[in-house]
Amino acid sequence: MLSIESPLGGSNPPTTAQLIGMKGSNEKNGKRVNGKFEWIGGELPYYLPKYFNNGNDILKNDFLQKGVSNYCWPDEEDEYKKNLVTQPSDWRYRNKEVVYTFNSHGYRCEKEFDEIDWENSIVVFGCSMVFGQGVSDDETLPYFLSKLYNREVINLGVPSCSNEFILDNAIRMKNKYGTPYAMIMMWTLSNRLPYYGEEAMKHLGMWMNIESNVLGHPDYNAIVNNLYYNKSNEFSRLYNITQIGREIFADKTNYFDGSFFCETAHYGKCYDRFGFKNGARDLVHAGPEDLERIANEIKTIMDNEIIK
Repeated sequence: MLSIESPLGGSNPPTTAQLIGMKGSNEKNGKRVNGKFEWIGGELPYYLPKYFNNGNDILKNDFLQKGVSNYCWPDEEDEYKKNLVTQPSDWRYRNKEVVYTFNSHGYRCEKEFDEIDWENSIVVFGCSMVFGQGVSDDETLPYFLSKLYNREVINLGVPSCSNEFILDNAIRMKNKYGTPYAMIMMWTLSNRLPYYGEEAMKHLGMWMNIESNVLGHPDYNAIVNNLYYNKSNEFSRLYNITQIGREIFADKTNYFDGSFFCETAHYGKCYDRFGFKNGARDLVHAGPEDLERIANEIKTIMDNEIIK
């Protein structure tokens, strides 16, 4: 067993009984100093990963590129070449270049986060559908919303992410930059999970069949399968996450929550008028025609029902 410095003294890890005792009375274990709790006797032997940053910054997407690129997994050049063979001669992406622009956090945003006027911005959260997998910078949902509102719209969509991650990032945004003019939460499929490994986080989903120790677990697929063994747990977690989002933000900003996916919208109790065809370059995600239509539908709902 790894020998570590124990907050109870000595070099051996604390026993279960000792740890349970440490979780008891705050008067016994420490006190609050300048709004933070300080343990008596030192730190606990287990730590949040460094990238977690105590919830005080938007999580970085280290698995995505930085700068400008024409491809972004799974919208890759080899797949594009295959699609060129199967698609008609007037296919939009036969001649249309797809450009992905990333900031240093790995988000599809031309500005660094510290350069943004968050208070006057609209921030859009979601998965690859918000991110704009397979469409260019000028074809994403946030892009079309920015044209409709003539206001800066921030794309915080992350491919393959979970609803728990979306909520986590929304809270982090609030902690770091305050509450924006409006928030658009496009909740994703409910059978996904964030896995906070020691060195990096991974987005897990039912599409996976991965066995790897790279991020600290031998079988990611087993985590998802076991947690979502039945739909009752899956949809109850979904409802709780969407409800927490509303409780935190709905009375503090112009707050819209919806989903591209009808099952998520139904159990998450949010807007669902957003059917789409697989019109993106990867032939999987929504294309620009659907994304522009959805942007207009969101604006109609917000203008009539939400914006104060």
